[in-house]
Amino acid sequence: MRWALASALLLVGCGGEPQWRPQINMEDAPPGMPDAAQPVGQHHHYIVDRIRVPTTPAEATAFGLDLDGDDAGTVDNAWGGGLAAFASAGFDVQATTDRMIADGGIILLLDLQTTDFTNAPEIAGVRFFVGTQPSTPPCAGSADTTCGHHLDGMTTFVPTPVRAPLYPALAGRITDGVFDGNYAGYSSILQIGTVSEVPLEVGFEHMRVVATDLSPTRIGELHLAGAFDDLTFDQPYGGGIVGAIATQLAPLVAFDCRSLASPPGCGCTDGSLGQHLLSYFERAPQDCTISQDEVRASPLGALSPDVRFHDGTLGVSVGVELSAVPAIFDDPPEEP
Repeated sequence: MRWALASALLLVGCGGEPQWRPQINMEDAPPGMPDAAQPVGQHHHYIVDRIRVPTTPAEATAFGLDLDGDDAGTVDNAWGGGLAAFASAGFDVQATTDRMIADGGIILLLDLQTTDFTNAPEIAGVRFFVGTQPSTPPCAGSADTTCGHHLDGMTTFVPTPVRAPLYPALAGRITDGVFDGNYAGYSSILQIGTVSEVPLEVGFEHMRVVATDLSPTRIGELHLAGAFDDLTFDQPYGGGIVGAIATQLAPLVAFDCRSLASPPGCGCTDGSLGQHLLSYFERAPQDCTISQDEVRASPLGALSPDVRFHDGTLGVSVGVELSAVPAIFDDPPEEP
């Protein structure tokens, strides 16, 4: 049954001057440290081998982070809650995420720069890139149903270009084996797979990473969270995440429902993904299509902003959990 829908999150770049760094008190920074904290130390390269998306309310809380510092300990993960509600309706969001990573549909590279993996008094930093051209093919032919061979720790990748100048890292410190870093500027590229295996490209505002189990050969647990501004999440005239989801739903429905001019049945194959999507999203009167307004009315779109940005505007947060293994790559080229 084709009910597995992807909800993976990839982050690959950011720009602008940091306005908010609750984890880094620049008054305590080493002498000569610039306002935009610059990581120091050796670069360690990884590829993400697991992305856990929230499939329950408990996971939405566990994977989220406090992004705006409004209340110590408060977890921000509004869209994670929407994804959990989506999963509870029978959509296997995790299975497709796993498949996209295994077959190379998602290649998320990670650069960790630090002087020490346990206690680094100097600034450390994390950057993410989208990768291409793995030297080891993810799958050993069409009969390979497991794939994931590029996650062997020895594969070389080519990062996609990033906008110039090269974006600042999520900067923080490693204390007792825990890295906590953030960046409050705007992310130029964010890829999300939602209802198909074709990632969407959107932008992030706040970003924060908390990582544990750090070593040159493994990042065992990394929580990555960020927030979409209002227009990124939902633009009134067909844009944003809400509009992009509605666009991606159309071919999925058409594949299983061959009489789109004949509601309410719409010619859907019984038990098919298309039938399930229409049942989940459509509102009366039925017309065999899923509109942006209908996505907006669903748990994926009917979310109230839960993060206040440094300029006073509001955003919708999302958080996931990652792990990573070694990879080989050079710094990405810069776009003009």
